[in-house]
Amino acid sequence: MDAVGDSGYLSNINRVQQNSPVLAKKYGGTPRTFNQIANASEEKAGDVTISRSHVEYATAARRYAHIDCAGHADQIKNMIAGTPMDGAILVVTAPDGPASQTREHVRLARLTGVPYIVVLLNKCDTVDDEEMIDLVEMEVRELLTKYGFPGDEAPVVRGSALKALKGDAAWEEAVLELANHLDTHIPGQAPAKPESSTPHTTFEAECYFLKPDEGGRNTPFFKGYRPQFSFGATDVTGGIALPAGMTMVMPGENVDMRITLTDPVALDKGMRFAIREAGRTVGVGIVTKTIR
Repeated sequence: MDAVGDSGYLSNINRVQQNSPVLAKKYGGTPRTFNQIANASEEKAGDVTISRSHVEYATAARRYAHIDCAGHADQIKNMIAGTPMDGAILVVTAPDGPASQTREHVRLARLTGVPYIVVLLNKCDTVDDEEMIDLVEMEVRELLTKYGFPGDEAPVVRGSALKALKGDAAWEEAVLELANHLDTHIPGQAPAKPESSTPHTTFEAECYFLKPDEGGRNTPFFKGYRPQFSFGATDVTGGIALPAGMTMVMPGENVDMRITLTDPVALDKGMRFAIREAGRTVGVGIVTKTIR
């Protein structure tokens, strides 16, 4: 089963709900109602509490576990501390274009290692000028490219969640098109060979340090900072080397840094880890390069 996150600014729940009944009608299954999706439950992801909803649906090729969060703050917490995602659906409303929160979600998707993004331009039924939608699509592609995603190749679907929910056949086709892009653009999981990971003590990583309202530190840290690094069930102390010219890191910043562990850990490029201090998660990172 592939895990897919929903990221956007407006009408996310309608968008998730549109997938469920349309795909259930096409491929079978039980659709979820708006209230079932909207009544998100609070869950623990490590030390972080996240209000989120899980929706499962199937296409002809796969089953998906779709995660939707109740609000922007929970979306951020889910991306930095929740279940790793195989891909994300970026929802952008066609009348408004990318919002500031959309940009934040794309940045965090890049930071937390979300490998693939499929775009839905929602509310296209409310825009009469096709050229305006073309401009929004161009802006979204430029945004993806800015944060390291293949913006020119990313699938972009023009849809209307509300019209699809009301059974409009033309807009239901857009949902099926979106599902097809999930099947073809996001690779399935592949098993790894035993002992395919090599132990390392030194590596480079891109790290994000939580803000106080996300459960992070209240103060910056400086050269010589030695927190705990959690790789699954393995916790190891390590030292951080900041980039040249950088003397401190503030909560809310993301930084490329070199980390040296006290003990070797099996690491691979793209592996996610948590940064912990005094029993709480203060940051999250992704291995970008193994050194030794």
